[in-house]
Amino acid sequence: LEGVNKQFRTYTMVSQMTFQRLDGLFAGRELSRIAVVGRKEPVTVYEPMSHEEYEQRAPLFETFGEGLRQFYAGDFLRAAERFSVTAAQDPAAAAYEAKCKELASFPPKEWRGVWVMTEK
Repeated sequence: LEGVNKQFRTYTMVSQMTFQRLDGLFAGRELSRIAVVGRKEPVTVYEPMSHEEYEQRAPLFETFGEGLRQFYAGDFLRAAERFSVTAAQDPAAAAYEAKCKELASFPPKEWRGVWVMTEK
């Protein structure tokens, strides 16, 4: 997942399996469902952080979550609007805003709510 961090401009990312095994030791936000190069099934990934950091940034993460739900639903224009609210403070939101605008311009024929990685 190290290379995926570049796409989302995050520092640390873990898979859903790892996040669940942390059993509340760290807080975190869902970042995406990704399909990595060479794998068919998508993986849900999270950005782990301290509980204190999560609480401080909770309003930002709420807005991000709203955008993420719109992205998963394939409503790219509404998702881009939500992500734009926090894009200046949140690199992952900025990455999503750009991705949503791209997808709105060139909608996929079949949408599964997955960010497809095209490079490692």
